[in-house]
Amino acid sequence: MAFEVYDKIGQSQGLYNASGVRLSRDGIHFTQKFAKENSLSIYSYIIFYYDKDSKRIGFSFQNTFIKGQTYKLTKIGSRATGYKCGANSFLRHYDIVPTKSIRYEPTYDEENMIFVIKLKENK
Repeated sequence: MAFEVYDKIGQSQGLYNASGVRLSRDGIHFTQKFAKENSLSIYSYIIFYYDKDSKRIGFSFQNTFIKGQTYKLTKIGSRATGYKCGANSFLRHYDIVPTKSIRYEPTYDEENMIFVIKLKENK
């Protein structure tokens, strides 16, 4: 087998063009596309919600810190290639820490004014 030169540096491989949220053992990550589409750069905090019956995670962004409810929203990298939130306590509390990284496509719930993701069966 011959070696092949990797010449795709600087070209999108789909990761940054994909919109969505990724749950992993170290928290919750928001893709660059999702961040841009929803203007995450103007927010500092995030609040999480959980519906045990339907196994859905809800989240909303805001600029006001509320002790015991808000998590800090952090830029990933110096060029802000996305955002992350170390929501480990939330994930552990509801026993929804994924064993591997899983990507979700959130929807917006107009009634509750939050983004929602439906968890897949195997965490």
